[in-house]
Amino acid sequence: MGDSRCGDDCPARSASGGAPVIRNVVVGRLRQTDDPDQQAADAALLQEGLAGMAALRLPGMLAMSVGADLGLRDGGWSFAITNDWQDADSYRTYDADEEHNRLRREIFAKICQDIARVQIQLD
Repeated sequence: MGDSRCGDDCPARSASGGAPVIRNVVVGRLRQTDDPDQQAADAALLQEGLAGMAALRLPGMLAMSVGADLGLRDGGWSFAITNDWQDADSYRTYDADEEHNRLRREIFAKICQDIARVQIQLD
């Protein structure tokens, strides 16, 4: 079970009166390269991909946050995407969405050496 510490008025609760919410967490690590031009191109594509993810609006989406790592601690991943869904079916719709998969295929798959994802239930 997921760990939710924000109480009864938690914004990550569905509109159906506190039903469990699905949180999707994705972290990615950009491919390693010593070429400064490639690093700059990858960073620009990352920003394009994150902006595209943040612009998605799908039924059942409760929240979406995206961002590049701030580098506050060594060993971090390059970026994170989190989103909350009112239920598993809403998450599955997002996972199958054409634009979401275009971004994954045309941007993230090209610039990332690693991507990890997990879905948890908030209750």
